Amino acid sequence: MSEAIGIVVRRRRSRAEAERLVSEFEKSGLRRQAFCARHGLSVGTLDYYRKHRRPLEGQFSAQGPVTAQRFPPDAWAARHTPPHS
Repeated sequence: MSEAIGIVVRRRRSRAEAERLVSEFEKSGLRRQAFCARHGLSVGTLDYYRKHRRPLEGQFSAQGPVTAQRFPPDAWAARHTPPHS
């Protein structure tokens, strides 16, 4: 029984840590597999972090530019106010 038993320890990363990893990956120029091997995470995890990344204000998403406020307060209120009787 001289075999080494590989134990995989799963851990949750904070949102900030996940964001840092995605940012480092994008700056690294490495392929996903190489980056993940260096940082001890699976390619699927990196892909998940990239997919669920929150864009920063001023960046573009598929729906257009990202802003802190999607609708002006009065436009939102007008849509969600019940009609007057």
